Amino acid sequence: MIERRHKKLIRRDLGEVPAVVLLGPRQVGKTTLARAIAGEDPDTLYVDLEDPTEASRFSEAREYLDLHRHRLVILDEVQRLPGLFRLLRGQIDARRRGGRRSGHFLLLGSASRASLRQSAESLAGRVAYRELPVLDPLETGSDLNRLWLRGGFPDSFTAGSDAASMGWRGNFIRTRLERDLPQSGLRATWEGFAVENLIGAAPSGTDAYFYRTRSGAEIDLLLLLPGEEPWAVEIKRTRSPRVPKRVPPVPGRSLLSYTGFHQFQLSLSRHSVPEPRPLPGERAKATRRITLSSPVPLLR
Repeated sequence: MIERRHKKLIRRDLGEVPAVVLLGPRQVGKTTLARAIAGEDPDTLYVDLEDPTEASRFSEAREYLDLHRHRLVILDEVQRLPGLFRLLRGQIDARRRGGRRSGHFLLLGSASRASLRQSAESLAGRVAYRELPVLDPLETGSDLNRLWLRGGFPDSFTAGSDAASMGWRGNFIRTRLERDLPQSGLRATWEGFAVENLIGAAPSGTDAYFYRTRSGAEIDLLLLLPGEEPWAVEIKRTRSPRVPKRVPPVPGRSLLSYTGFHQFQLSLSRHSVPEPRPLPGERAKATRRITLSSPVPLLR
């Protein structure tokens, strides 16, 4: 099993807030990660609400949770009990009065991101949200071609052969097309693959943009890292990178990401970067639209 770097982030969240909602598309590994967390602490209670036997314990949910008030309770497929969030608010407050300030509940579900957030609104001030993305190069290693071709869903990436991986992806798309494709992580281009991973591994608080001037000159990715000058990244799938002619000047650091193995200076202001390696750190927060003095970033 591939070690998910987000496990440490979830552990940190659980040490700071009473409840954590783990978001992410189906088959991205939320349940596997939650079971791994439960396996590290024998006092953790894992409940799969899709299992009728386990779900039946919640016919008297308040009494059942009271019995386990000193444990971390992991509730998987929490969307099966839509009224549970209101109950959890009282459970959290009771635990707080008893001296436990954090680490009460880890909540997982297959409902949409918006639906889970809406359901958890009653936990405002008591909950943190953590998104589990598809696998990235920090987790899979240096074989970027395999990650690009197979995608970052664990079962697809770890399949025994390329054919088996393609079969898994085909079945996944057929069964989840309408609901999951927009957040599926299946990459169509190398540029999209590189952008996704650079954003995914950028420090928390980073804003990311597609940057284009009115004359048509553009930058594939503009990263505004907290407390640092802008990073302008041009992405090319080639072993012989060249600086494009129509790249607008941006104050800060200019990089050209390519598929080679060496870093070298291309010009006075630009350097090549071997492979689209993500920056160290947490996943970047949501990108948004802003307006600059002349170029207009278009990524929403």
